[in-house]
Formats: sequence, C-alpha cells, structure tokens
Amino acid sequence: PPTHTTLTGISNANLDWRRDTAGPSGDHNMTFSGTGLLLLSSVQIVDINGNPIPSVNAASDTTGVSDINATAFNLLPNASAFIGQGHLMDSSTYLNDGRGVRRVRVTTPFGTATSLATTAFTISATPDFLPISGGVNPTGTSPNTFAGSADFNGSDYNATRGLLVINGSNFRGLKRIYLGNATLGGSGAAAPQTSSSIQVDPNAMPTGITINAAGTQISMTKAAINNINTSWLNGNGASLSRRVSFLSAADQNATSPLIVPRN
Repeated sequence: PPTHTTLTGISNANLDWRRDTAGPSGDHNMTFSGTGLLLLSSVQIVDINGNPIPSVNAASDTTGVSDINATAFNLLPNASAFIGQGHLMDSSTYLNDGRGVRRVRVTTPFGTATSLATTAFTISATPDFLPISGGVNPTGTSPNTFAGSADFNGSDYNATRGLLVINGSNFRGLKRIYLGNATLGGSGAAAPQTSSSIQVDPNAMPTGITINAAGTQISMTKAAINNINTSWLNGNGASLSRRVSFLSAADQNATSPLIVPRN
C-alpha cells in the first residue's frame, strides 16, 4: 500500500497552496512524497477528516498529476480535473495549530494514503474582479465589479440605501478584506497592508458580510463597512474615490476599480 511522508511546493512554509499559475514565481506544483506511489490511480483533495469534498473530481496522470515515480508525484496547479471546481476546494480556514483544513489522498490498486492533518493546508487562487481578466494584475471595471450595489450609477454608491456588492472570482479563498482610498495598493508585492481591513473566513464571515457559494460575489452592509473603516463612506466627489482589495490565503491580492461611496 502507498504511504505518505511529506508535502512540499506549497507557499508560506507549506501552509497555503495556490491552485493557479499566476504570478512571477511561476507554477506552484504540490509534491507528495512517500512510498508505493508508482501505480497511483487517483489523487483527491479531501477535507481535514480525510473525506472527499462533494462534487470535486479526483485527478489522474492525464488530468493534473505529473512526474510519478515510486516515491513522489506532483499535483499541478489548475489541474484540468479541477476546472470549474476551484470554489468547492478553496478554503482559507486556519485551525488552532495554524494549519489549514485540506489534505491529499492517494489511491493505488493496493490501498490509499492520506497526507497528515499536521501538514494540512489552505487552497486559494488570486482574486479577480469583473470582467474577469485572469492575469497577474487583475483590474475589472467599476460598472461590472460593483453591479447590483444599492443606488449605484456606475461610479457612485449610496450606502444609505442598502448593500455594497462586489463581483469577481476566487473569493472563497480570501483571508482579508481591505478598504482604502484611490491610492490603495495593487496586486502582487504592492499589498495594501496600511489600509483598514478585517480578517475573514468564507465559512464564518463577519456580521454583515456575505459571500456566495460560487465565490463570485461579496455583499457588505453599511454597518459592516463602518466596522472596518469609519471614514470610508464619507466620499464627496471623485477626489475621494475609494477602492477595495482582497487578500488570498496564499498572500495574493487584487485591488478593485474606483468607486465613490456616499453616506
């Protein structure tokens, strides 16, 4: 039967796996090491208890697993087996020991092996805004990104009438939301670490902030916004335009187009 020894190739000291290939560091292959792996038939992303995640396919040597030998293989980021299922795998949940809640299970004709809970990890991809660019520096446009917000005319948003709605992708791997002004930092190294922010977990969002199951939309109430930054809604003209930025579990961030919020 197969065995497991180590997982490597995961960001942040093997804590956070990027399931996309965007970014200057190139591919983010996960390497599973052990024994008895040469005849593997499938590789699954499983939950913290080692159970399959509903509706998530297993990968194989033709759908995202490469460089297979008796003691190791690579699980490729953005494996074809996982296309359209990233939001189901994504998780930015950290347990008390600092580990995530995702593990890897390998099946061969002789049995199964699951990576240890002590090496569990998060899964995320670089957040993006509508219309989806899918590039290294996601951008989006205001009318698309903030469509559906209450009293929104394409640039201005009136918080007194309801929710702020933010549209995009890969939101279920987020760990922090930033609210800042027009100069809020962009993607990659320019993370907006000096802006007001709140830590989030898509499975247990702060009061007044919701995220949909597909990871494509986040909604925020006026009270939730004020809880993050009490001055963010005090816009009065284009000179006080604001931005929103999302930071993924693997420290990949994207910053929204401009919006002018008003109380």
